[in-house]
Amino acid sequence: MKRRRPADPAARVLVHARRGYARAWSRGNARPFAAAGHYRWMAGFLSGCRNVLEIGTGDGTGTAALLESVPAVVSIDENPACLRLAQQRLRAEGHRVRCDLRGAVQTTATGHRMHYRPPRVARLERGALLLEGDILSDPTLDAWLAAGGAFDAMACWLIGTYAERTREESLRRLPIRDPDDYCAAVQRTVIRLAARLVPTGGLVHLVDRAERLRDAADRDRAAAYYDGLAGGTGFRVCEIDVRPYLEPGPAFGMAVRLAAPSAATDTDRPKGFLSIRLCRR
Repeated sequence: MKRRRPADPAARVLVHARRGYARAWSRGNARPFAAAGHYRWMAGFLSGCRNVLEIGTGDGTGTAALLESVPAVVSIDENPACLRLAQQRLRAEGHRVRCDLRGAVQTTATGHRMHYRPPRVARLERGALLLEGDILSDPTLDAWLAAGGAFDAMACWLIGTYAERTREESLRRLPIRDPDDYCAAVQRTVIRLAARLVPTGGLVHLVDRAERLRDAADRDRAAAYYDGLAGGTGFRVCEIDVRPYLEPGPAFGMAVRLAAPSAATDTDRPKGFLSIRLCRR
């Protein structure tokens, strides 16, 4: 069925922004990152898990990498355009997949507000369940997750968003001034959610773009930053790894923001994907 075009001009702007972000990330970032083996490298840190909660589905490339070794994945994204791409990708690769698009847009004088109905699906024993939702402001999603049982791990890789997202009314209560603040807010929320959903012995896996770590001092600074995000949750950094990568050119994809630990360092240094595993002991 052809998707109905929103009647409200502000809602159409949001739909356009979401679709543009989904296409740009998929074509210019996710595909070349997958071709270079980066997503398989990320997923390797979660090999052996029975189920994983992924925050930030993107076009499903990371979800597909997880499903190579993890039987069941629940993946959440607030962008329905990303979820539609992910559903198509996963089905084309032969994975069992269900998708629940549950958001409704209400335009306001200064932006928009999202309303989410309760999820109408149950977790799968095998395959991927894709859910539209916002972990920063979605109480019905929180309740559904809490009722569904534990996860072995949570994953949040290369989190980002589109400019129109900043017009979401519920985000204005948070101290978000730029993409770095947004990334930190999501990662902090992921770790706090894991404190309720991931048992002792489980882990949170974050992946950021950062300048490559030169020495023990760089590694200690990065660990201190992520331990700070996890403060009071019982999670602590247990492993940091770095994988070199090439930034996509402006004609091909979006530049991935530097992670906060690199913000005050020399930006001419070589870049890498920073893998951070936080363990609950």
